[in-house]
Amino acid sequence: MERAGPSFGQQRQQQQPQQQKQQQRDQDSVEAWLDDHWDFTFSYFVRKATREMVNAWFAERVHTIPVCKEGIRGHTESCSCPLQQSPRADNSAPGTPTRKISASEFDRPLRPIVVKDSEGTVSFLSDSEKKEQMPLTPPRFDHDEGDQCSRLLELVKDISSHLDVTALCHKIFLHIHGLISADRYSLFLVCEDSSNDKFLISRLFDVAEGSTLEEASNNCIRLEWNKGIVGHVAALGEPLNIKDAYEDPRFNAEVDQITGYKTQSILCMPIKNHREEVVGVAQAINKKSGNGGTFTEKDEKDFAAYLAFCGIVLHNAQLYETSLLENKRNQVLLDLASLIFEEQQSLEVILKKIAATIISFMQVQKCTIFIVDEDCSDSFSSVFHMECEELEKSSDTLTREHDANKINYMYAQYVKNTMEPLNIPDVSKDKRFPWTTENTGNVNQQCIRSLLCTPIKNGKKNKVIGVCQLVNKMEENTGKVKPFNRNDEQFLEAFVIFCGLGIQNTQMYEAVERAMAKQMVTLEVLSYHASAAEEETRELQSLAAAVVPSAQTLKITDFSFSDFELSDLETALCTIRMFTDLNLVQNFQMKHEVLCRWILSVKKNYRKNVAYHNWRHAFNTAQCMFAALKAGKIQILTSVGID
Repeated sequence: MERAGPSFGQQRQQQQPQQQKQQQRDQDSVEAWLDDHWDFTFSYFVRKATREMVNAWFAERVHTIPVCKEGIRGHTESCSCPLQQSPRADNSAPGTPTRKISASEFDRPLRPIVVKDSEGTVSFLSDSEKKEQMPLTPPRFDHDEGDQCSRLLELVKDISSHLDVTALCHKIFLHIHGLISADRYSLFLVCEDSSNDKFLISRLFDVAEGSTLEEASNNCIRLEWNKGIVGHVAALGEPLNIKDAYEDPRFNAEVDQITGYKTQSILCMPIKNHREEVVGVAQAINKKSGNGGTFTEKDEKDFAAYLAFCGIVLHNAQLYETSLLENKRNQVLLDLASLIFEEQQSLEVILKKIAATIISFMQVQKCTIFIVDEDCSDSFSSVFHMECEELEKSSDTLTREHDANKINYMYAQYVKNTMEPLNIPDVSKDKRFPWTTENTGNVNQQCIRSLLCTPIKNGKKNKVIGVCQLVNKMEENTGKVKPFNRNDEQFLEAFVIFCGLGIQNTQMYEAVERAMAKQMVTLEVLSYHASAAEEETRELQSLAAAVVPSAQTLKITDFSFSDFELSDLETALCTIRMFTDLNLVQNFQMKHEVLCRWILSVKKNYRKNVAYHNWRHAFNTAQCMFAALKAGKIQILTSVGID
């Protein structure tokens, strides 16, 4: 018998294992080829890989990297940690989510971000770190030998961590002295006034070798922009090397007359930030050694190379100084906001707190707050004035008896009309206002030199409800009067927003209090005229106390009841009987006197000159309802239903 061949299905089943083996061999060969051609593999993955493939690649690595006790670097082949184990091997049960950070990590004591070194200078590095990384004193260099780049690098590293601008400037001068060896040094920083006009303020002026930081920071002068040698260098951004200062027309000899010092040679360099903007000017005076007392080209190069780094470090220190100022401002504004929401009952109390906060923070002699009259917008209804001397006194000993004639209203009136702030650096030199009589004669503490006046607006910003006027900003160290700057304007502008909220809320509270007081008086007057007379109440009370006839005697349970034969006093007695029989007196715990006064007051407030809606009509209606409750078929009502 001829044997039948395999069917088509059997042939297909025999071919499948062979195809799988061939496919596996092809995959292995492709994978081996990709391993050997890494450049092509990398290029193909970059060009063809999808987001899902990249995420899967990261997920594979995240879940398959266990942490052994010896750490990753100490992991060896003998380690039992399953580095090659894949999460796909056991995915039947969900595992615990990986905790990236523990809450206890925040409980560890951390070193403060900003610390002070032994010299009192604010720095990012602690004393222990600075002892290892940089010296506290500037390094000494041999002027004839040594690598110039190494010298500059050491100097820059020494100042890179300083954040206090004044201390940084002093450290810069110590380094400059080691580079060019001059007799005197000065450093000026660029500032702007309220009109965005630039000028120069000295952080360190006329500093000699061996001077301390305190001595160097005492002298402070202001120089005009593009005037003099320093102003010229700041405006043009170009250095100046002057061999004889008295031969240069830009030199101001008055400085030598004031200081008693003879200036000969000057090397003046601009200090620029990373945007090539001039942020300051450094000046060296009188070369000490060599070349006839003049500065050489090498001095210029060393000076310029070092100041190029100093500009960046100085800019960072100024940013840090600005951040501290902004932090202080925000804290003051938050304190003021909490102060306003704590006190909203007395306008004088809240104005006193606002003025004390402004004087303390902005260092001014006087603070005056004018409140606009709501009925007459052309005048002020009240004025609150405080001076800096009053801050030292207790709240019980404050004297509020200021002479109103000594307070100048003209500036506040001008600001109220224009609705714009007013900043006058020097009142005596301002030609817009003719009233300067209080500044004539001997200058004393009471005169106005610098002034800043800002309107206080309501919530809608379209109406001025007050004006805040500050007089004479003081130097924190010297106590001298100086002009208000742009920062003062911005702070006061934000400050008066809270002042406006506090003043408006307090005024609304006082208005509500006045309205409530008027309402109470009105109610008392109405109550006096609407309440029953005391004599009439006592008469009814005495009659009711003696005897009140029963409901059957008074016939108030009959639907045929008629009140024509009863007097008004007898109708009141009938009303008392109805209240008593319905248990209203007991349920509501009514006092006998109160019930009598209430019945007579209701009777009094009904009009007598009308034919229908009068006391008799109300009494008959009440009697009809009483009869229905007592004699009708609605006795099933509970006491709650009757009440």
